Amino acid sequence: MAAIGGRKPNVEITPASGTGSSFRGYLTNARFNGADSNTATFAQPKDFTFQGSGLQDDGGDTDAFFTFVDEHVGETVTIVYMPQGNETPSTAQPHWTATAQVQEFDGDFLGGDASTDPTAKNTFDYSWPCDARPTKITSETP
Repeated sequence: MAAIGGRKPNVEITPASGTGSSFRGYLTNARFNGADSNTATFAQPKDFTFQGSGLQDDGGDTDAFFTFVDEHVGETVTIVYMPQGNETPSTAQPHWTATAQVQEFDGDFLGGDASTDPTAKNTFDYSWPCDARPTKITSETP
């Protein structure tokens, strides 16, 4: 069994209009979440979301997750979550993928609390609805 650790995961997100970007260095929290749906169907009794927290950026870093969200609000994207951080999925170290819609910032997205820690960074939260339950990938070809 390969337990998932907190330092290995990687997330690659690809918009319909472009190439994928890795956001390992910008995300402080990333997860797929399944919650009971307000309107459950027999086909999909849960709503799935891709949610977490990312580092704030003022737009100077064009590769930042913050910038990606800002530039792709409303777009449908493909998310590949790599729990073990491995580039190639396998049976022992699978990846998970889902399609979601990038949502507008909700709540605090710039600024935060004062800190005496010179390495402290401000973060923002995100939650994007997925089209369906995330799918496990165990090889490079579907």
